[in-house]
Amino acid sequence: QPVHQIREDLDAWPLIFNPKNDAERRINRTLDSYNLQTRQALPQCQEWNRKISVTMAGPRYLSLRASGSIFCGTVHPDPYDAALVFELATGELLNGSTILEKNAAIKWTPTKNIVHYPQSDKFVISAPELDDMLIAAASDNCKKSLQEIKRDSDLSPILYSVWPDAKMNEVVVKPVSLSYLDYLMCSEEVGVPLAEARKLGFAESFLQAIDQAHRAIVRR
Repeated sequence: QPVHQIREDLDAWPLIFNPKNDAERRINRTLDSYNLQTRQALPQCQEWNRKISVTMAGPRYLSLRASGSIFCGTVHPDPYDAALVFELATGELLNGSTILEKNAAIKWTPTKNIVHYPQSDKFVISAPELDDMLIAAASDNCKKSLQEIKRDSDLSPILYSVWPDAKMNEVVVKPVSLSYLDYLMCSEEVGVPLAEARKLGFAESFLQAIDQAHRAIVRR
């Protein structure tokens, strides 16, 4: 379905239009529950902006990407970044153990799941190789900040949200564990080509699904 808004500047998680099977209905129930949680949390929030886009729509995965900011009883607004990736055959959310090979350089880092970031434990990963990619793509101010974070063992590792992008045929990562000021300087998303993602240890089945979806887009 098209993305609808819960209120101005706050997108709802979009549902599958006319679900055809139990798996798709399961996905819709999950997304409905997240939208309900958002509505219930709104009275506690001074501000909540969220834009949602579909970064992959079959044939194997449904990937939804949300970004914006949230201000719910904290000192300042916080960045809002979330990615939900469902397996269309089962209706299950993917997690790090699904998208990474067992011997991958990248590590899946489970984090506490809170209402504002649904299933935040599912797609949070870390790897020095990702840090190097982010630093290489960063602006000068961001580069300096990231290098300082890497030198500070108390703040390492940098954690990343990750999602597939069928249109660009790549895996996209974005840092989500930075401080507020660091995030303002370092909000870059880094697209990882499939060949590089394969070297990092992303599962072959995951990468093949992205490439399949990309080819379907190109053929349209």
